[in-house]
Amino acid sequence: MSVQRVQIDVPQATLDDLRERLARTGWPDEVEGAGWEYSTNLGYMRELADYWQHTTWSDCDGDIEKRFTKDELLTNIMLHWVAGIDPRGYREEWVSPSLKPDQSIDVPVGLALPPNDLTPVPPRVFAERTLKNIQRWTVLPHGGHFVAMEDPEPLAEDMRAFFRPLRAAS
Repeated sequence: MSVQRVQIDVPQATLDDLRERLARTGWPDEVEGAGWEYSTNLGYMRELADYWQHTTWSDCDGDIEKRFTKDELLTNIMLHWVAGIDPRGYREEWVSPSLKPDQSIDVPVGLALPPNDLTPVPPRVFAERTLKNIQRWTVLPHGGHFVAMEDPEPLAEDMRAFFRPLRAAS
């Protein structure tokens, strides 16, 4: 079975209407402590609606289709929504840090930082407090929170450049 690309044409007026309706959404009361037991987590759905209503997480100058096709957007959303999976299945370091203040990471580290992520590119000195062996620090030319989808080539090249000397040394 092969994957076939699907072209979806949605008029801009329809997308504008959707954005407006998302902004006016009346949310039901949440069943306390239910979380994902009733299909989806209400708090997550509110966050998702707000997230997709505002496209500041992308390097798109307010035009989301400058970086993503409607097919890519729908696929990305549906992978999580239909499966009922919280895409934040990663450890949020600022909520529950994995390192104690006196711990550090000493293995070789490479950072490829998109210039238009949710937070600004931090000063390297901040990262060096914990990451003691930064071998590559690159602020990419383009990209936001989903840089691997938005502008994959510079990211891939930077990753190759980081791993190349490590492979040669082994």
